[in-house]
Amino acid sequence: MKPYLGIVNYGCGNVNSLKSILSSLNFNCYESRSIKKLQAADLLILPGVGSYSHATKNLRISGLDKFLKKIYKKKPILGICLGMQLLASIGYEKGKNKGLNIIPGKVINLKRGKFNIGWNTLKCKKTNKVDKFKEFENKFFYFNHGYYYLTLEKYVYMKSSTGDYSIPAIIKKNNIIGVQFHPEKSQLNGKKFLKTIINELIYGK
Repeated sequence: MKPYLGIVNYGCGNVNSLKSILSSLNFNCYESRSIKKLQAADLLILPGVGSYSHATKNLRISGLDKFLKKIYKKKPILGICLGMQLLASIGYEKGKNKGLNIIPGKVINLKRGKFNIGWNTLKCKKTNKVDKFKEFENKFFYFNHGYYYLTLEKYVYMKSSTGDYSIPAIIKKNNIIGVQFHPEKSQLNGKKFLKTIINELIYGK
C-alpha cells in the first residue's frame, strides 16, 4: 500500500505546485489544515512561501503548532523553504517570533536588503549516514529567500553559497529534514530529490 503524504496547509504554502509534482511521482498526497486528517498521513510536508511572522501566527491560530511539536517524534516531516525555517527555535523576520523549536536554531536575514534568488548548487557538509544526499552534490536547485537558518553544524548536511558566505541548504535531525531550496520548482533535479528523500524518510531506503 502506497504511503500518504500530508501537506500542512497553514496559509503560506506553495501547495498546488507541490501537489502536482508529488502526483507526477505517483505519491498519494493531500493538503489539509485539519489535525485529524494530518494525523493519518505517513509523512508530513511543511511547504512555505511568505514571512516567518505571518506563518508562525497562522500556526498558532490554527493549533497546528502544538500538533507539530507533539507529532514530530513519531512521524517524519519534510520542511521546504519557509517550512524548513519554521522548524527553528526563533525567527527574526518582521520582529522576534517563536518557531516550532524542532531543530534548534534561529532564522536571520542574509544581509540587509539582500535576497538569494535563483539557481545554486549544493555541497556536502560532512560524511553522514544519509548517503543519498551525496548524489545531489553539485546539482542545481532553485532558491528564493532573504533569511536563512543558523543552526548547530551537526544538523547541517549540505550547504549552498550566496554572495561571500555559505548557508545551510539541507538540515536533518532524526526523521526531520529541512531544505532551504524549492524542489517543486527545481525541475528534474527537484523531482528526483523529492522521490529519493521521501522514500528515505518513510522507508529508510
